[in-house]
Amino acid sequence: MAIKQHQHFEKNRHGRDYLIGDLHGRHIRLMSQLKAMRFDFKKDRLFAVGDLVDRYDENLDCAKLLDEPWFFSVIGNHEQMFLKATSKEATEYDIAIHVQNGGWWAYESTDGGSSFTPTADAMTARKAIEENCSQLMTIESDSGSVGVVHADAPDVWPGNDTSFAFNDDYVWNRNRFIKAKKFGAHTPAHCVSGVDAVVHGHNPSVEFVQNGNHLWIDTGNYGSFCIMTTDEAIGHAKRQMLAHKKFEPSNASPWMQ
Repeated sequence: MAIKQHQHFEKNRHGRDYLIGDLHGRHIRLMSQLKAMRFDFKKDRLFAVGDLVDRYDENLDCAKLLDEPWFFSVIGNHEQMFLKATSKEATEYDIAIHVQNGGWWAYESTDGGSSFTPTADAMTARKAIEENCSQLMTIESDSGSVGVVHADAPDVWPGNDTSFAFNDDYVWNRNRFIKAKKFGAHTPAHCVSGVDAVVHGHNPSVEFVQNGNHLWIDTGNYGSFCIMTTDEAIGHAKRQMLAHKKFEPSNASPWMQ
């Protein structure tokens, strides 16, 4: 899988930078929201947390966004499945897993539906993902820096380093989200060092979920996409860290002796 390891973006000096949750083939809804918020396609930028494709109908349009100068994305587990299933080394099992997880759009059936072959349009989408997506992104802003990765993150953000080891946790692991969703600010805070906020997708929820300086913003299954600026993400992360501190037990408390 020939995917860039890390993309680094300097501060946008001409417009605003936004972050958005998983699209999953919903291009019309995206464009409607961007129009409503007066997104400036000449000055603003939009950074996605991956899972651009699968499940819904407008997958090719979502993949084509990667060719736009204002749109950027990391890979999600659905891009990973798609790339694996459309590679030269793909097995019938790889294709079946992708189809079962919403990847039906990428294939045409043959032999009475007993086998599937990637379409020409799907291979064009594959090329856009390979050439434009990365495993991690770092975005600089007036408030600091934001890291973007689909599922989980390394304890130390790699900054400009492109030699870090990538692992499947970055596109699959839900453990940290599950704890944060269940216990909220009472969950022991995990903070990724080297970056002010880390934004993820992968985990559908009614509203965005936080822990430490992590934010999970995959709300698209429940209505509108969660879209926030990089400065807003950093603000949320800093306030969440303060909220965590309120629940830290004091060593001076009698019951701690």
